[in-house]
Amino acid sequence: DAVKNDAELDECFRQVRQLAVSPKGLVSDAFRQELWPFLLNSDTVEDSALDLPPTDDTSSTEKAHRDAAQVEKDVERSLWHYDVVLGIKESDRRAKRRALTRIITGVLQTNAELYYFQGYHDIVSVFLLALEDPQRALRAMQHVSESYHRESMRSGFESVMATTRLLFPLLDAADESLFEHLRESHVRFVRGMQRSCNQLLHLEGRHPWFLM
Repeated sequence: DAVKNDAELDECFRQVRQLAVSPKGLVSDAFRQELWPFLLNSDTVEDSALDLPPTDDTSSTEKAHRDAAQVEKDVERSLWHYDVVLGIKESDRRAKRRALTRIITGVLQTNAELYYFQGYHDIVSVFLLALEDPQRALRAMQHVSESYHRESMRSGFESVMATTRLLFPLLDAADESLFEHLRESHVRFVRGMQRSCNQLLHLEGRHPWFLM
């Protein structure tokens, strides 16, 4: 019955999440292409209405969102350091960058309350390279941006800064020895946040920690 099916689906979801945060993660992009959309529930009928902006209308696309100039600068510097793009042709890299721009633009156009932040293009790059299909990557990023990254994509970082101030008390409660080590090292979470995120995004396994 429906209740039993929902319970089985919930248990499947829980097991997949556990697998995703295990040491070897989801192992390969072939698994990620099936399981990331499942975890995000992004391959639904409702999401089929999400379309990538056209490639042949650059001027209107740039006028459609306020962060086009910064997006262009970040994308131009992107897709160099991932293992899967180290040996590709420059023409293929440019094609992936165009797809990257279209995904970012598509997300921003869909929700005017979302603001671009530097480093967002790296997150989108991971989804584009793992899922391979720009349309599916757009759907996934729409869900990620409107949920897990929503606070980071507000017009200011006030809520994010407030959240980071809770990290030390939480860490103290969870791991007192680690907390003491960081405190004695004069570590500040706010300053280290962007660098830490970039390091996570460049891990060889490219695990989607921001989904968990």
